[in-house]
Amino acid sequence: MKLHGYWRSTAAWRVRLALHLKGIAHEQVAVNLLQGEQRSAAHLALNPQGLVPVLETEGAALSQSLAIIEYLDERFPQPPLLPADALGRARVRAAALTIAAEVHPLGNLRVQRWLKAELHADDAAVTAWLHHWMHDGLGALEQFSAQHGGNFLFGDAPGLADLCLLPQLYNINVTNAGMRFGTALNGKIDVNASAAWQRTSGAREAATQIGIPAVGQLANIRSVSIDKDALLLQAGLGANLSDKIRIGVDYSGLIGARNDDHGARATLNFAF
Repeated sequence: MKLHGYWRSTAAWRVRLALHLKGIAHEQVAVNLLQGEQRSAAHLALNPQGLVPVLETEGAALSQSLAIIEYLDERFPQPPLLPADALGRARVRAAALTIAAEVHPLGNLRVQRWLKAELHADDAAVTAWLHHWMHDGLGALEQFSAQHGGNFLFGDAPGLADLCLLPQLYNINVTNAGMRFGTALNGKIDVNASAAWQRTSGAREAATQIGIPAVGQLANIRSVSIDKDALLLQAGLGANLSDKIRIGVDYSGLIGARNDDHGARATLNFAF
């Protein structure tokens, strides 16, 4: 079994979570979306849409993360990712689709590029677009969890909906989005931090960036090989200097036995 994906793709991450949760042995193939490898002839032969993930199994190439996960759940039923009853399965699928069909497609890389290229949206407009749809979808999931959740979104065991939610939360810029997954101090300073033990392989991009959105941004991007087991650390600090000026610093580090990879970014934002 071979999974083609990109480390930062939330769709590919869903499938990785399912594979590891079920303990399914597989090989990972890195497809660098930033370098356009998804449009290569080799990848298009697997998926004419030019998207990830793609799962090669039993002589076939499967696409679309939820279809892949349900295939895995049928072929490897333990632990189950859907409830035993029809009503429960429908509810979990609906919660999963809130992310996979509503929130995620409106904020993925190709949509952001299209907004900028075709509609001439600037960074502030694209950010507003992302925040609107994130708040809309995650707000609905808050209500779903209040009605049906236990230790997880639905009941007390991880399932299909959780596999969709976790990667989406990773993609949220907690400081700028103003979500509840951070801490605000005196209404002016906000802090966020997270740590996760990742089991993955392939390549990732680490960037050190310093810039002012209205002026430009400097970035040093490199691809590195990472360990199968690595600790991902993230932290952010933001401060509102006034109603119109805000500064922020965030950090992301991936630490493993064979590499010590870090990235940091400082931002200065103005409102007019």
